[in-house]
Amino acid sequence: MTYDAAVRLAGVAIALACIDAATAECQLLQAGSPASPVLARKLDELQLYRNWTRPDCLSLIEWSCEPGWTDIAVHENHKPSCGGDPKTFPAIDHFRVSRDLKVVQWFDMPNAEYQPLEKVCEHQKCSAQKAPDRKAASAPAPALSASAAR
Repeated sequence: MTYDAAVRLAGVAIALACIDAATAECQLLQAGSPASPVLARKLDELQLYRNWTRPDCLSLIEWSCEPGWTDIAVHENHKPSCGGDPKTFPAIDHFRVSRDLKVVQWFDMPNAEYQPLEKVCEHQKCSAQKAPDRKAASAPAPALSASAAR
């Protein structure tokens, strides 16, 4: 793990501790809400994690802290086919989807606030954003599944 990745993971842990402490009403949601497929489609469009992992090596965990939103944490899934320490399940990003499924936001850790989803590409490498002069053609990547094994 790089230093930047370690710092990022530590920041996520701190943010989650703050969210949990500030809102005792948070509830873990059952898998299968309509919010996860909406986020999965958006992440596929951006190809956000494609430069370092496969979609089946990510898991989406849903919870609810604020009325009108479904919060979703993206975790690395360290099952045998994905590698990594199987005793860990690190969160790598946090998003929220409005109950009407029209708005997706990303939690910007350094600024400790939710931003429009498109802002995530300013902070992370989105594979879908290529230099305009490139004409590289590549095979489409498999879709991110909200039902990946947890």
